[in-house]
Amino acid sequence: MTPEELLEKAGSTDYLKLKEEHEKISYMRYKKPNQYWLSKLLGVSKPVNYKDGSDAELIETKKMVRKKLETIHGSVRNTVELESLSGDHLNVGDVVDLSSDFERSGLAVIAKLPDSIVDARYTLINQYGEIEFVSRYQTGVRIPNVFPKGWFEHSILEESQFVDPDSGLASIGKPYYKLEDKIGKDKLFDSAMSKATVNLGDSNVKTYIVPSLLAEIISKELTGIINKAWDILPMMNLKLEVLHNILQCNESPIVLSFRQLYEAAKITDLEELAKGLTSKKEDTINKTYEKLLRKLQKTVSVSNQFNSVTLGKPIIGSVERFYKTTIQEYYAFIMSVRKNDQIFHHQSSENSPSYVTVVPLNRIVQFNKMVKHFKENPIEYEMMSIYVNKLLATNSETLTSVDVNKDQFDEPEYYPVLIDALKLYTADSFHDGVLESFLMKIVRSLKPYKNIDITRTGIYELLLNLKEITPTEDPSKWWYDAMLPGSGLSSKADMEQELYDRITPQNLSTYVDMEHDIQKDREVYNDVIYCIDSENPLEIDDGISIKRLEDKKYLVSSFIADPSSYLTPDSVISEIAFERGSTLYLPELSDMRAITMLPKVFADEIQMGYTDKPSRVLRVSFTVDLKNGVIEPLPDNNDIGFGIAHKFVRVDYGSVNEILSESIESNKILCSISDTTKIDSTKLKNDLKDLYNVSEFMATSAIKNGRSDMSNSLRFGREIEEITADNNNRIKLEFKEVEKKFQSKTQEGEQTQSERLVSEIMVQSNHIAAQFLSRNNIPGLFKYFEELPVSESVKSAIHHLKSKTSINSEDNIKDNSSFKDALLLREFMTRSAFSVEPARHAMLNLDSYATVTSPLRRFTDMINHWQLHSFKSHGQPMFKKSNMAYMVAQLTAKNEILSRIQRKTDGSYTFKALKQLQEEQKNNGSKTAVSFKCIVNRNPTDDGEVSVILMDYGVRGVLRTSWYALGKGITDEKLDGEGKMKQKKLLSDIEVGDIIENAIIEDVDLLDGSIVLTSELV
Repeated sequence: MTPEELLEKAGSTDYLKLKEEHEKISYMRYKKPNQYWLSKLLGVSKPVNYKDGSDAELIETKKMVRKKLETIHGSVRNTVELESLSGDHLNVGDVVDLSSDFERSGLAVIAKLPDSIVDARYTLINQYGEIEFVSRYQTGVRIPNVFPKGWFEHSILEESQFVDPDSGLASIGKPYYKLEDKIGKDKLFDSAMSKATVNLGDSNVKTYIVPSLLAEIISKELTGIINKAWDILPMMNLKLEVLHNILQCNESPIVLSFRQLYEAAKITDLEELAKGLTSKKEDTINKTYEKLLRKLQKTVSVSNQFNSVTLGKPIIGSVERFYKTTIQEYYAFIMSVRKNDQIFHHQSSENSPSYVTVVPLNRIVQFNKMVKHFKENPIEYEMMSIYVNKLLATNSETLTSVDVNKDQFDEPEYYPVLIDALKLYTADSFHDGVLESFLMKIVRSLKPYKNIDITRTGIYELLLNLKEITPTEDPSKWWYDAMLPGSGLSSKADMEQELYDRITPQNLSTYVDMEHDIQKDREVYNDVIYCIDSENPLEIDDGISIKRLEDKKYLVSSFIADPSSYLTPDSVISEIAFERGSTLYLPELSDMRAITMLPKVFADEIQMGYTDKPSRVLRVSFTVDLKNGVIEPLPDNNDIGFGIAHKFVRVDYGSVNEILSESIESNKILCSISDTTKIDSTKLKNDLKDLYNVSEFMATSAIKNGRSDMSNSLRFGREIEEITADNNNRIKLEFKEVEKKFQSKTQEGEQTQSERLVSEIMVQSNHIAAQFLSRNNIPGLFKYFEELPVSESVKSAIHHLKSKTSINSEDNIKDNSSFKDALLLREFMTRSAFSVEPARHAMLNLDSYATVTSPLRRFTDMINHWQLHSFKSHGQPMFKKSNMAYMVAQLTAKNEILSRIQRKTDGSYTFKALKQLQEEQKNNGSKTAVSFKCIVNRNPTDDGEVSVILMDYGVRGVLRTSWYALGKGITDEKLDGEGKMKQKKLLSDIEVGDIIENAIIEDVDLLDGSIVLTSELV
């Protein structure tokens, strides 16, 4: 039947029925939700009618709605302050980017905070006007306060309240599954899963919608940001390419704060540079670049790596604190950095990227030449494959690399370059699809790797089998961002370490003026100072004293080493220390025990703890009144002072625990200390007892007053204290053991009495220092902890979980919180950060906090020392707020890098040790592999991965379930649709806090140090 015949047959009744049905569906799906939302927006009780009969009427309605939104709640912001971009505290109205690559944009706005403590997902409206349910850790770059919060009140609606259940209408809303969507997954898959849920009759799954009027307004705003950013992008790309030429150093990667690079791009005027850069004269081009470099040095404080290698990083810099930029321009910059990720290495998925690493141009050129050479000479693939296969065959028959004679083969020209590229690949140091494809082609040609999945761990093992690296080398040393000495990646880092290594006790004064002192008059302190630390500390930078003033009232002081008094901010050592940020502690089996912030010889000379050796110190003092329950700083600014101390008692934690518990060994220990220091053993014992009682009182008071300390619950099993290797390069894990008799009453099972003693006094000392800075209007580096914005229901649940930590009548802490409680709370915790002004530390429940107690290993503390020195000596600070803001950006970036290195290193070595256990059991003929317990610490994602923590080891892992295997096509092909959904149901039943037995170690994620596991149980 032709269309004309069908039309003739169809009567007006059919048409009217169709029209009526269409209007009914449109009313339920669109108009009714819009009317409900508008009534809430306008504050009226009845549904609000609006005109939508024609396109013109609908356009006018949208204009009216937007005007009402702006009148009642405010307008969409077009600008953002750069300073507000730091942090990860998401709130309603913030825009986040759900993509992390250049190929696609994925802007969305936070429309609703999580409703439940057991499900930390935010409700987002994306650029298409659709709903997404996403956890904080899956959101990317954050731009705060773009939309007014009020726009989203009552905007997320349960679909069932508008659709007649007897209508037979299929759902168009977003299903709220228990499993979390993996961001970036194909929308078709999402749709298929929705249908599967409906087909199985899962009526428990609720669906949610956004009023279409609001969805279209949001979609228009977000796509407008994206479109404008794309317009700006070509110019931004040109700017970054020009900047790379002067910011890069052929001798080393260079780390810049994210803000530095953005401001550099902002002030780069391409029109001004065009004439010079397009000149045919090399000298003119170089002078143009040098002129731009001088401008950047003056404006954004970059160092000169253009025509020299500069050691360290300039300390004296300045940034405009309240610098504003348009949101579109900032997003264009984000996109441009992603596009140029071969030359600017960065963490694209971070909420607030803190740094970028400028990749050396010669590395890029070197790898491009190699790929081009092989492409033009295909025979080279075969030659390289033959050579590497011969090496693998030879090495498999030898015990040591000494036995391998590479000279018996002709080494291909690009073999060393290939090895460098493989090392960088294991450490995620480049994002170059062409180079990765080239490496995979080479590796696939090797006999052992033809039919297996090629992972970064597999490449690492290939390097081991080629004897190009040692079994104790950690891949993080080849991470561009790390810039570690001895890595082969940074001549700059090597030169800085060589400078440190050249310093000896005999020539120290050549490098540091040991007579220089900011303080002209120093008081001599005669206090007995207890330096309590581990048995073999790298350095001793603090000690404590106590003096009884009256019954149950004490003067407590902490004494801290004073390196800043010897150094000026413009010295080379200061600038190297600033670039390092803090001491990086490494496992004993690595090439270095630690990469120290300051030269080891200098730190050894000025550290505390040497009996009768005068040492410059910062003293922080306060009184503790146990009777009245009062802790106070000394009046008249006497709580902070600089002087000379000489009565040191050096004692380790274990010995103090023995003394406090009055064990059999305690008298022997006291006599030994007394013989060394000539201090009466009774005084030693009484002082330590008093210090412990004071610290326990301080801890109890802090918890009573609202300190939130869930760290005790988050730690469980055994804490890895040391990672070593035996003569056969077998990795050994050594665990911290805390005897019951030595446990602190306020931190049972975790901290010993001596550790609690020291930590409480140091926390209070940092608080006193912050109060001093604040009281005297001195800019400082204040550490703060901002609470995450949460819904009322979550706030109530958090309060309930925290209240499980209580104090009994004997003032002992009773922790009834479970590990599950702590994991749930952790999802609503933010990271600590630095501010140049006093800010509340919510975790410690302190109005201000500024670290000063570890200046030998933390540069933040050295900066605060300089500020205190200058004020005490000259009545004014050394640095202004704009200087401090620059330092905050630099040190935030460095702290992020160091914490990543630590995570990667710990995860890598723990994986090796546990993998060895599995292999040994297998080699011994056991039919069952060594298995491990792990605890679920986040809700599963719908791709079948579960975030876990290994019990007894405390390291993070990813458990890949049978559903993950199904998604990869590696499970039983006979499973029908119902069988597959049963597997998914099994996954959805997993909850935070569940224990999974019999997990087997498969791999390690070298990118973040997470151990990859599987289990037959899920």
